Amino acid sequence: MKVEAYRRNRRDFIKATAAAGVVAASDASAQSASIPWIGFVHSTRLDETWQAAFFEGLRAQNWEGDPSENPQAGMARVAIAQFAAGGKYKSTDVSNLSRAITNTIAELGPQLKLIIAGGGMAGGFAAAGISVPCLVSLGRYFDFGAQKVGGYFFDVINQGANNQSTNVNLNQKIKFLHDTYNVPYAGMCLLYNGNSWMGSLEMREWTTQMNGLGNANPVVLDAAAGGDNKSININRVINNAIKTPGVQAIVVSGDPHFTAKRSKIINAAGGRVIMCYPFVEYADDVAEVGAIGQDKYMAYGPKLSDVYKNLGILAGKFLTTPDMPLSLASVVPQYVGK
Repeated sequence: MKVEAYRRNRRDFIKATAAAGVVAASDASAQSASIPWIGFVHSTRLDETWQAAFFEGLRAQNWEGDPSENPQAGMARVAIAQFAAGGKYKSTDVSNLSRAITNTIAELGPQLKLIIAGGGMAGGFAAAGISVPCLVSLGRYFDFGAQKVGGYFFDVINQGANNQSTNVNLNQKIKFLHDTYNVPYAGMCLLYNGNSWMGSLEMREWTTQMNGLGNANPVVLDAAAGGDNKSININRVINNAIKTPGVQAIVVSGDPHFTAKRSKIINAAGGRVIMCYPFVEYADDVAEVGAIGQDKYMAYGPKLSDVYKNLGILAGKFLTTPDMPLSLASVVPQYVGK
């Protein structure tokens, strides 16, 4: 079947998913109804760097997913459908996303072999309970029950007495800032997104851990401040954090909305305070923008391009051996600092 004919036959499906409040992209180079499909679910638009890393992982297992590339000798084609739930994380977003995925399952049938879910609550939760096997990239562990799920999570949580949890990675960031950068506990501010399930949990864990260190009134700043994600003004938020009396360092949550806006966060900080970033990509970007943000900064967390490359490798293995077992594993964080 020719490419343009394939596109025309799928036009109604694409319109339907777009009308449901999501973004859907069909693979332009799929040429046969026998080609397997992967559904990509994310709460924001997937960074092109991570998408390229995923394709690289697929190629390592002799699968080509990039629609702009022709499969090399010995490689098989896999087509990609992408979905994103922009805006505020609300039940309606998840509902629309889940409905679009359900429609895709019905439309593609057994051709849809795997769902890749990432980018926070909307991506991970929308994948839960769907019969298609999933690979996930999540900020923290999520119990998918009997769902066949594999992939990676970032934050390690230790459950203590009185149902109080300790975020091991967040605690390590606090330790780095205190011991290496000489920032007092009262001088640290957590910047989080109150729209995010993960961000709200981080805020509570930050408060508990700071209280345990003798800081009775830890500084936190909700970037959303009751609005939706589109209302977040990065410059204003960073300026508000820096103007908070006594603040010497800002710890940025791993929220996907922040990550998508990381260049704006770096520029807004401008080296005025010590920035503690959740992913190595932030530190890589700091190095590319010249003098801005070069005074002092640190990143403690995974390199997301490595995570998505490994997801691509897992996806390629699964496409080849669909009965392989899947499991979740924590990612060992990296430290980059100056």
